[in-house]
Amino acid sequence: MTSLTLTLDPVVRLTREQFYELCKVNHDIRLERSSTGDLILMPPTGWESGRQNSKLNLRVGSWAEQDGTGLVFILPPGSRSPMEPIARQM
Repeated sequence: MTSLTLTLDPVVRLTREQFYELCKVNHDIRLERSSTGDLILMPPTGWESGRQNSKLNLRVGSWAEQDGTGLVFILPPGSRSPMEPIARQM
């Protein structure tokens, strides 16, 4: 699936706060805003994206285990960082 782009300017100019509210009341729709103010409706990911993400997670996780210098997390949507990690036992 491809995204749908709506050109709002000059008809409507959304502030950051208005865009945030629009996203909150339409939480089931993935909305983005371009640098020019266009509103982009993103379709849900399909099986191919899920397969690619799984392969990437596996590869990065394996590398981190072998390297031993980092941790890998899968974060829920909207998260910016993991919760504080529990101390690892040596």
